[in-house]
Amino acid sequence: ERGLVEDLATEAQRVRRLVLRAPVGVTIQTSEEIRTHLGEKLGRDGVERRRDVYVTLGLISASLDVHALLLGVLEDQVIGYYEADGAYLAIRQDVMTALREQQEDDQVSATARLVLVHELVHALQYQAFSGLDLNNEAASLDQRLALHQLLEGDASLAMLADVARASGRGKSRAGPRYK
Repeated sequence: ERGLVEDLATEAQRVRRLVLRAPVGVTIQTSEEIRTHLGEKLGRDGVERRRDVYVTLGLISASLDVHALLLGVLEDQVIGYYEADGAYLAIRQDVMTALREQQEDDQVSATARLVLVHELVHALQYQAFSGLDLNNEAASLDQRLALHQLLEGDASLAMLADVARASGRGKSRAGPRYK
């Protein structure tokens, strides 16, 4: 497991052109554990506020249990995540098994590698740039959303650069350059 994650971390560092200052912890979780953890972080209040807006706009039915729907999505769709508070990468148990047993044409492994490189870029971001706090109460909602989008866009761009490099369509050191 550790070797697999180290290989992915090397890819993340290469495409993002940042260096991990410390090893990233790794935990393997069941889909239920992922659902529970991310569901707690998501919080019922925030989901309910968003739900009320969507109902008012006529986008969803008032009877739809958005919280339950989101928890189901978290359990079924999340391959892994980087937890900045604990500085660890969580990987879904069945995904780690697929990565260990990967085949050249294995779509699960290919998708998992992409997602985990993306998540490891988040580890690089938090280690390289001080003051990244998406829960900073002193920051306005606009500031927190802007920071979140910047971090996600950066990690997504790095993930795409890794895809390009792996497919031979990009330079071997493809990645975003920032001044």
